[in-house]
Amino acid sequence: MFVAVLAAISGQFQAVYIANYWQVHREELAIIIPNFPRQSITHDTVNRVLGMLPPQILAKWLLSLGVPLIEESSQRIFNVDGQAVRASKTEKAQSGRYFFNVYESSTHLLVGQILIDEKTNEITASMQMFDLVDFRPGDIVTSDAMNTQKSLARELTERKLLWCFAVKSNQPKLYAEMLFLFNHTHESWFGFTERVDKGHGRIETRTTHVLPARLSSKEILRDWCGLENGCIICAINVVEQIGKPTTTDTRYFIFSKKFDKPTSADECADVIRSHWSIETFHWLCDNVFYQDRIQIKNEVYLQNEILLSKVGINILTKCQESKRLLGGKSLSVTAIRNIACTPLLALQVLHHSGLFNAVPKFEFN
Repeated sequence: MFVAVLAAISGQFQAVYIANYWQVHREELAIIIPNFPRQSITHDTVNRVLGMLPPQILAKWLLSLGVPLIEESSQRIFNVDGQAVRASKTEKAQSGRYFFNVYESSTHLLVGQILIDEKTNEITASMQMFDLVDFRPGDIVTSDAMNTQKSLARELTERKLLWCFAVKSNQPKLYAEMLFLFNHTHESWFGFTERVDKGHGRIETRTTHVLPARLSSKEILRDWCGLENGCIICAINVVEQIGKPTTTDTRYFIFSKKFDKPTSADECADVIRSHWSIETFHWLCDNVFYQDRIQIKNEVYLQNEILLSKVGINILTKCQESKRLLGGKSLSVTAIRNIACTPLLALQVLHHSGLFNAVPKFEFN
């Protein structure tokens, strides 16, 4: 499995590639790993191993490598979202197998994944994340509209966690009431902030309007546990780009953190913005590690191979942040992946990522 992790750092996480990596780099691996076997392994052996290890155990071990960094974070924001592996289609999953991911945005680390099978859905999977992540009181959980569910809000509130959910028309009463409040409430009630990003011929203006959730109806406050003292949010993004028409995107959110007019708008803007971190992670999965092209039907093997690719991204991302690989130069994840083409170079990337300073013991019966 350690060889598989080294191979994954260079983007080689499929069975054939791991077996080739073992064979081509056997001399270097023997330097790194005491008593390394002299013989090569076949891709069938890698297939059997990845198809045999229980994904829950392997995930807990590999993803726990980032726990010390996450525990050091003072304000932890966990983004949850689903992602399809489109090439892994089955008769019952025509759009590909679906994974529910848990991502910690302040450290930029994936901390959990759950395969959504035919018997469950994304909403059910969201309740399983409590078995994967050691949340602590005050942590914030953000989600897209798919997971904006009353049961999840109640569970998070009872665990003394804060939550920020996107609101769309799949929650018709809540959505309609938010539209009414933001269009008919006097401006003296509003918290407000505006941020402007410029670059590459593009100007993005993000304005965040916040109201106290107590203005909502009794029915809404009763249904959404934890919202009574929280915030309702309207976020407007305006993008101006040379040679293209201006676009405007308006989104709505509910947030269980206590409303405070002087500070809430900035806090809400930060939390909303943080959710884009998991979208960036998904982009890396599909466009740098080509996860979307994996054609595996076996559930156990699929979960473990996808997990290896995500661990590789975790390591590369943390190495990128450290900027210690080439004398402090800023490198892309793709560039670092290409540099880590041999075990010794991959080991340097591991070292600079800071994730393998204290490797937990792996126990498997």
